[in-house]
Amino acid sequence: MRVLKRRESVIKHLAPTSTTGSLGSVISSWSGTPTSLTGVVQPLSSSHFRAEYGERADRMKLIILPNGTFNAGDGIWIGSESTSLPPWLIVSVAAWLDLTSLTIEKRA
Repeated sequence: MRVLKRRESVIKHLAPTSTTGSLGSVISSWSGTPTSLTGVVQPLSSSHFRAEYGERADRMKLIILPNGTFNAGDGIWIGSESTSLPPWLIVSVAAWLDLTSLTIEKRA
């Protein structure tokens, strides 16, 4: 698959850190410095995702990046977003030969 350079955006990726509270509850926090990558961001508008995820399809996007270590639940910033918490979360990851496809969803 060929990725066009003019469609690339800066993507920041950060995995959450989990701590266990005094009563046994698991708390996820976003600390550390996110890694910066360049990738292609596309809208996700297939009928398959509309049926599977309901009305959230307009709040979902597809990102194509070089291979890396990505997991469902990791945080994503797109472009110049500079919030302390990631505005997007990874829903699914599909690895190909040289690229990785991430389906992301806007956080509530």
